[in-house]
Amino acid sequence: MYKFLIALCCATALTTSAAFGLDLTAEWEALGRTYILSCQSNNTLDIAPLRGLYTDDAVEVFFSPRAAPRVTVGAAAIEENAERNFRRMRQGNVKSVLRYKIVDRQEQNGTVVDRGFYRIQGMGPHGEMDEIGRVVIVQRKGADGRWRQQFHGNVPATREEFEAAEAIALY
Repeated sequence: MYKFLIALCCATALTTSAAFGLDLTAEWEALGRTYILSCQSNNTLDIAPLRGLYTDDAVEVFFSPRAAPRVTVGAAAIEENAERNFRRMRQGNVKSVLRYKIVDRQEQNGTVVDRGFYRIQGMGPHGEMDEIGRVVIVQRKGADGRWRQQFHGNVPATREEFEAAEAIALY
């Protein structure tokens, strides 16, 4: 019954949006661009796709069971931190694949809050790696019409939580 109600709400939203001339597919594709570029950057260890992905006042917060929380403020600092991590990964001959599984999306006044999971799988100098975490990403639409990340935060999660979660979007 629950899945039927969700399907009915989605169909109603799509029908209503079409009646008012809104293109939700295009908007979701535009929102997905930040995830696609983030994955591309991580998977190729190239900073270029990340440039312009964050708002100037963006905040990135990473919690790890192995280290103290890391908070980075500002697009330039986030890009610099990513470049430093990519350089370290290239030196260690690390190959990885980043993917996002979004389970909830809420929009209000040009801001979208996505909740979900990320998963990084790959091979490093110490063997296989499989890192899973919960993620909250807040995106804001700029004056130029592009979505940019204003907040990116994550905490560790289990494989069971990841596999049990139903996705509304995969990147």
